[in-house]
Amino acid sequence: MNDKELHTMINEKQDMVIDDLLPIGVVLLGASEKTGKTFFVLQISDAIVRNKPLLNFNVSEGEVLYLTLEDLKGSFQYRPKKICFEPSKHMHFIFSSDGLSMNLTEEIAKINKHNNLKLIVIDTLAKISLAEVNNYQSEYDEMANFHKLATENNLCILLITHIKKKIDYNHPFDNYYGTRGRTAGVDGMMVLF
Repeated sequence: MNDKELHTMINEKQDMVIDDLLPIGVVLLGASEKTGKTFFVLQISDAIVRNKPLLNFNVSEGEVLYLTLEDLKGSFQYRPKKICFEPSKHMHFIFSSDGLSMNLTEEIAKINKHNNLKLIVIDTLAKISLAEVNNYQSEYDEMANFHKLATENNLCILLITHIKKKIDYNHPFDNYYGTRGRTAGVDGMMVLF
């Protein structure tokens, strides 16, 4: 495609799961421990499965797959109840106690066979990351693999991670652990303080 063809192309808006917040692709959500990451992501999930606006942002209705890898079923069970999250057959969970040997591609296929999967939450990235620590190329490649999986299935993969203890409030995206390979390889980033 040359520049003229690109310029005359129909202006296509980027596909979004939640307008101006969660694009199709990979989003990194970072925050310190016990700051409400899981509660916020459950609110995002609830908006998607119920097709209701989130913080006045339009939402694309669909299924949610939530990989809760730091909590057991019993300890996680109270969280949705605490925020009045009504049970839904459109919300799917995989727990660390179910085993981490699951194949994410197969899990997506199972849900998408009859449904419209829009969001995969991985809580937390550290539990499944295979990237070499502080290796730019390794971290970038890992994000590229998530991105490929997300775009091929027209969904958002939301990766929850912790941030550094010494927070630089002036440069919020420098608070993620790892190299810039991780942040360079994603489609969106959020940091909760």
